[in-house]
Amino acid sequence: MTLPSMIEIAACVDRQPGAVALSDLLEHDRLAPEDAACPGPQMCGLRALYAAWHGEELVGYGGLCWSGDSLPRVCDVAVARAHRGMMLEDAMIDVLLEDYAQDPEGGEWVVGLHGARHDVTERIARITATRAALMMSEPL
Repeated sequence: MTLPSMIEIAACVDRQPGAVALSDLLEHDRLAPEDAACPGPQMCGLRALYAAWHGEELVGYGGLCWSGDSLPRVCDVAVARAHRGMMLEDAMIDVLLEDYAQDPEGGEWVVGLHGARHDVTERIARITATRAALMMSEPL
């Protein structure tokens, strides 16, 4: 029996999507209107970029931007139509929020798709507690 391959979500610094595949995905499968697009790393203070892969096929993409003058926001989230409804949209946003919570310079709220607000307070507390526990367990 052949099982379908799993979807992998990876930071774009670890696995970069090709320009054509990314352009096609953003053009045809963006989950929010164009105004939710990231205007570019220099303009928005790009904090995180992740891509979702089904084997070698790019099936998802998303970023988190923060310029310092407003709340951080999820931007440029796209999921291929064939993979929608499989919770990949939620997983992409969850990964972006988790990444941001590692170093939440812009505060405890993140603007998500369609203006939804995400409170990352619990994530920050969990990460802080985990770091403290690891520090306590390390030998001096």
